[in-house]
Amino acid sequence: MLNAADHHEFKGRQKTREMFKIKSTYRWGIFCVFVCLIVFAGSNDCRAEGITEDKNLTSPEFWISVTGNADKQILDTEQIISFNKDIRGKSHSVVDLTSISDKSDIKDVFKRLSNTNILKKDMYMEGSLFPAEAKNALRNELDLEDFSGKGGIRYGIVVRRANIRSLPMKEGLFDKADDIFFDDLQETSADPSEPVIILHESRSKKFLYVQMYNCSGWVDSSDVAVTDRKTWLEYACPEKFLAVTARSLYLPSGNEKVLYQMGSRILIKQKYPSAFIVRIPCRNADGGMFEKDCIILISDDSVHDGYLSYTRSNIIKQCFKYYGADYGWGGLMDSEDCSGFLNDVYRVFGIYLPRNSGQQADTAGQRTEFGEYCADTRQNIIEEKLSAGDALFMKGHVMIYLGTIGGSPYVIHSLGSHTVHASDGSRNKIRIMKVVVSDLSLRTWAGLKFIDAITNSVSFR
Repeated sequence: MLNAADHHEFKGRQKTREMFKIKSTYRWGIFCVFVCLIVFAGSNDCRAEGITEDKNLTSPEFWISVTGNADKQILDTEQIISFNKDIRGKSHSVVDLTSISDKSDIKDVFKRLSNTNILKKDMYMEGSLFPAEAKNALRNELDLEDFSGKGGIRYGIVVRRANIRSLPMKEGLFDKADDIFFDDLQETSADPSEPVIILHESRSKKFLYVQMYNCSGWVDSSDVAVTDRKTWLEYACPEKFLAVTARSLYLPSGNEKVLYQMGSRILIKQKYPSAFIVRIPCRNADGGMFEKDCIILISDDSVHDGYLSYTRSNIIKQCFKYYGADYGWGGLMDSEDCSGFLNDVYRVFGIYLPRNSGQQADTAGQRTEFGEYCADTRQNIIEEKLSAGDALFMKGHVMIYLGTIGGSPYVIHSLGSHTVHASDGSRNKIRIMKVVVSDLSLRTWAGLKFIDAITNSVSFR
């Protein structure tokens, strides 16, 4: 996930209303059609070209039907384990948490903790400029004066969906006074049952600095329970677990219901003919962990016993479970941004990708470069080399390819906004903030069509 300023801009969907009722006579019908053509011809600069609500093109069954070998397994379990090693070898942002010990690189941790470059620019909180004294207080909260790592690491389990922050602060900081979506401090979100390594604690002890499998940052202390390494390993390397296949699943945890999002894992305690008893991590008053049991029916299609089979048809099905969902920068709004969407879909199969789109574009897999090719050549490359479920990358954005219909490639993606360019040279940013299906005719702020802005594709195999 890149800074909001790097995100490509998109154009919003607008519903067109029926302008006239066609009367019974042929002459009146022709007249009405003629008037409609005139009206729409004069409004080409503001219509939502590129985003579709066509019943076929927004149906997973349709895309599965036009995908060759849709049910063929792409990688088996052992191949996925090997592929995850390739990802960690190619992308240093993805780590094997089980290999981190008390002798972890303290210098690297200190470097990450002390990076406050983001505070050098002007930012806004609740519409007002974030003052210098507040920035200094935030730097002080890092508590780095005597940092040496002598306390060693601790092992934690996330107990509710938690925001991972670049600095120890809950409130959002934004580049613009009127922005409410693109919080500069938001790195990602972690689901319940997610194992983390605790590397540091803030001065007030309200925040913990943690490492998860593909991101590090500050998390509210109340969202993480501390446990011993043996119990932690049961979450980090579970033998029996349910993978959440629904877009979201809410389960009881004490006096609250906690959100498990697509791709998260829930440990199985016992399996019966009609139900699973699962283990839900909870945090007690002193920060330690305890577990509660929860029943999930075997017939519940929100979960799957272990990872899903890695097939094109399953990728498509999982993608469309997010169709129409809100865009959530860094996992805010209990949803996902473009790279988080890609992550959630692939976690269901046991594939653990880097967090941000730029990192995902450079990770392991079969990569195709688009270079300086013209749009027609790019279209041919997409049709000939890509399969449904492969990722298409632009600077700051990632889309999941569905297929090509009538010569037009289609994608599904979590869309922030894009830009309408009028014939008079003016341009208008239109907020979408949804997961949509579109072709590649949408334009960036600079005026490029998406198809011309693509840098590369990756097939994760």
